[in-house]
Amino acid sequence: MQPQDLSPWLFWDTDRSRVDLTLHRSYVIERVLEYGLWEDWKKIRQHYGDQTILETALNARSLSGKSRAFICSVYGGSPDQFRCYTLQQSNPIHWNDQEYLFQKTEGMRTVVLRLPDSVELTDFDITMILATRLYEEGRLSAGQAAELAGITKRSFIELLGTYKVSAFSTSAEDLRSDINND
Repeated sequence: MQPQDLSPWLFWDTDRSRVDLTLHRSYVIERVLEYGLWEDWKKIRQHYGDQTILETALNARSLSGKSRAFICSVYGGSPDQFRCYTLQQSNPIHWNDQEYLFQKTEGMRTVVLRLPDSVELTDFDITMILATRLYEEGRLSAGQAAELAGITKRSFIELLGTYKVSAFSTSAEDLRSDINND
């Protein structure tokens, strides 16, 4: 096998004629795992063998969750066996990974928050705190806040009290005024 036998975009930033499959083994395997096609996978598997691919993947400094899951499904094991999984815990995403940082889907975007381990909140609690706060400020309707939290509108309204937010958009002062006017 030669580098020219693999998909051309795998080495978009490199002169393919200078890629040595033995010397640059890790580079080639990681590129195929991250960006290769099924045909590329079959070629490196035949060329390098399962043991070399597994060792390279386990020792890689950076592999996406998708690639780690693929290796786990092919060879068994768990994601926490990967070196990059351990490194990822201290640096979860590349500083310039705009696609990950600001994913947009149907009028929504994803924002990444980095919280100290000492903040003992579940992901759901963090989402609910944000959703209830935006609802309380009138920036989101109950339906929008529920969608943000990933739950039904009814569940969201039922949980508002847990986060010390009233289901009524009227302030206590406005309620007293209404009562006194009747």
